[in-house]
Amino acid sequence: MRTLLASIRKEFLQVFRNRMLVFLLFGGPLIILGIIPHSLGNEPRIRAAVVDQDRSPDSRALQASLKASPRFIEVSPQPTLKHALREVDHTRSDMVIVIPEGFSVYHPTKQPPVLLALDASNTLNALDQLYYVTETWQPHMPGFRPEWQPQSRMLFNRTMEGRHYFVVSLLVLLITLLGVCFTSISVVNEKEKGILDQLNATPLSRHAYLTGKLIPFMVLGLAELVLGILFCHFVYGLQVEGSFLLLLLVGALFLMCMLGLGLLISTLSDNQVQAMYLIIFTLITLILLSTMFSQLGGMPMWAQHLRHINPIYLMLDCSRLIVLKGFGIRETAVQAGSLMALGLGILGLAVLNTRKTSR
Repeated sequence: MRTLLASIRKEFLQVFRNRMLVFLLFGGPLIILGIIPHSLGNEPRIRAAVVDQDRSPDSRALQASLKASPRFIEVSPQPTLKHALREVDHTRSDMVIVIPEGFSVYHPTKQPPVLLALDASNTLNALDQLYYVTETWQPHMPGFRPEWQPQSRMLFNRTMEGRHYFVVSLLVLLITLLGVCFTSISVVNEKEKGILDQLNATPLSRHAYLTGKLIPFMVLGLAELVLGILFCHFVYGLQVEGSFLLLLLVGALFLMCMLGLGLLISTLSDNQVQAMYLIIFTLITLILLSTMFSQLGGMPMWAQHLRHINPIYLMLDCSRLIVLKGFGIRETAVQAGSLMALGLGILGLAVLNTRKTSR
């Protein structure tokens, strides 16, 4: 027990003696949380190129409704469809709207359709733009009846504040980097400097050494999570709808997975360059399969099944359920149990792969 406490104390001293490391642990995440969410606003700013072939009061009213909408920052008339498409090709416009001839003459079966061409290189942006443009022009369509307008109700996020969704993902990403990078680099650094060989000559056991590595970074990771939640609450108005203690519990299980992954990478690496390559390869794979930057429904089935063994996906899912929807332990029990099983499995591999060596 005394050797374990000494190992834990050593880790804390090593962390807080390094001013740059302390800044990266606490100052860096606050800077990222203060900058990145401002670039993730949920309100699209659309630039539309309009080709009016009807030139009627109705078509002009439709264009006026687009200009009056806060979603459209630019509605530029174009003489032909070719000119309008050229605007999209040169990224000066996001979409082309063609109002056909005969648009103002209502006919129940022969109404000429309005042509809408969107730049779908960014699928999510294109879907948002399609939604907002149809929402804006529907009341101005010839023959449109107000009672046809559906009534909608937004669940969980009534203000449609998309920034909160991205902030939760960003918090998970930050503690992921802390758990994997700092742990693996710390062990590999000691291995390169010969400190690990000196520790192997002491009564310090393998389990005490690994536990001494895990506990300090577990505490620092949870402190960073709490600091990030408080920062997002006061700056962005983020409310934790569910239990904060449950969020910390899930965060501890997730950090157990990430710290174990960092230790496993360190046991497989002989130097920091190898460790960084393994970290980059592993994290990029896990992040891209975690729905952090994509939708689960848009993935192939094999990728969707892999989410059950992806700790980043499980943490993202739990965090969104707890923070945004206010769900409790019953709804998150499967994800939490999976995180615990993955954490124990990864830590077991790291322990088995660690061998005491002597010169």
